[in-house]
Amino acid sequence: MTERNCFAIAPHLHRRLLRKRPSRRKLCLQHPRSELNVASTRGLGSLEKGSWFKLICGASSQDASSIRNLCEVYTLAGVDCIDVAADESIIRAARKGIDAGVARGLHKTDEGPLLMVSINDDSDPHFRKALFEVKYCLKDCKRPCEMVCPAEAIDLTGVIADRCYGCGRCIPVCPIGIVNAIEYVHDTSHVKSMLCQGVDCLEIHTGKGHLSQFTRLWRSIEDAVVNKLKIVAVSFPDLGADDDMAQALREMWQVISGSGRFLKSGLTLIWQTDGRPMSGDIGRGTAVHSVRLASKVLRLLDREGLPGHVQLAGGTNFATARQMREAGLLRKTGAQIDKGRLMTASGIAVGGYARKIVREELGDKYDDSLNEEELQRAAECASGLVYGFKSCFPNPT
Repeated sequence: MTERNCFAIAPHLHRRLLRKRPSRRKLCLQHPRSELNVASTRGLGSLEKGSWFKLICGASSQDASSIRNLCEVYTLAGVDCIDVAADESIIRAARKGIDAGVARGLHKTDEGPLLMVSINDDSDPHFRKALFEVKYCLKDCKRPCEMVCPAEAIDLTGVIADRCYGCGRCIPVCPIGIVNAIEYVHDTSHVKSMLCQGVDCLEIHTGKGHLSQFTRLWRSIEDAVVNKLKIVAVSFPDLGADDDMAQALREMWQVISGSGRFLKSGLTLIWQTDGRPMSGDIGRGTAVHSVRLASKVLRLLDREGLPGHVQLAGGTNFATARQMREAGLLRKTGAQIDKGRLMTASGIAVGGYARKIVREELGDKYDDSLNEEELQRAAECASGLVYGFKSCFPNPT
C-alpha cells in the first residue's frame, strides 16, 4: 500500500465493508487485519513505532453490555488499548469482551489490548451525566435532545444514565432549558481499589488551574500506580498561551517524578492532547483541533526538555491520519530521537467516531447476544478504522 492510499482507506474502507455480506467462516478477520501481525504490534511497541491506537469507551459510559461488545469488536480489530470508566462492573465487562476477542482472533499468542481506566482530578466534561425530569417537558416538544444524543441515551422516560457519557449536546438544544449536567469526581480510595481489578493503565484528566488537585490526587494514588501499572496518561485540553502551557506541563511532570518512584518503576508516560472533547463523530473538521494541540505540546515538551509520548484525542476520526501527515506528526521508519524524546506523535485515541460506526452496523444492540454474523460485520467495520491508521506504518520484522 502506498503512503497516499494508507490515508485514504479509513473513510472509505469501512463503508465498503458495511455493504459486504460476510461468510459464515470462523471469525478471523481475513480482511484487512490479517495483513497486520497483531500479536507483535499490539501494546507498548506501538507507542515506540507511532502506530498506537486506543479505543475510548467513555469515562462516564456505564452500559456494561454495549461496552463488552465494543471491547470484543475492537480487540478483533487490533487496537492497542481500551479506555473505560473506573467502575468495577465496566472493568469486568471490558475484560470479558477482550478475552472473547482474543479467543476468536488469529494469533493465539496475542494477549489482547491493554486495559485503561480514566479518572479526573476535578471538574471535567468527561465526568458528568445529563439529567432532566420528563414531567417538565413540553407536551408538543419535538425532543431535539433525543435527536442529537449520539449514545441513544434519551427516550420518553428521560436520560438512560448508563448510556450517557456526558457529551452535553442535549443541554443547549432544550427549548425550555431543563436539561442539566451532574458532575462527579472519583474518590481516591475508590480509584486505588480499581487499580487492583486487573487494569494495566491509568489516565488522569486534568485542566487549567488544576495543579493543586492534580498534586493531591497523584500523591494519594502514587503507591498503587507505580506498583501495579504499565502506563500513566495525562489528558488535558489546551491550557493557554505557550508559556502557560509549558509551565503546566513542567509542573505536572515535577509532581509525577518528584519522589523518584515513577522513574524507578519504568512506567510509560503519555500526554493525551484532548483537542475538542467528545466530538469525533460530528465530522471531518473536528480532527484538526487535536492535531494543532498535539503539535503545540510536542514543541513545548521539546523546548522544556520533558519526556513522554504524545497521543491525540478529542475530535479524532477517519480524517486524523491525513491531518497528522500534513502537520508532520506521523512517525517515519527509523525516526530520529532528539534529546531523548521522539519528535512526532505516538498515536491516537478515538471515541465517539469509533463507537458510532459500530453502533450503525449493529443497530440498537445493547446486550451481549451478538451472533457470529453480527460480530463479523462489526469487527470488519472497526478494522477498517484501525487499519486505516496502522497501515500508515510498515509492519515490524
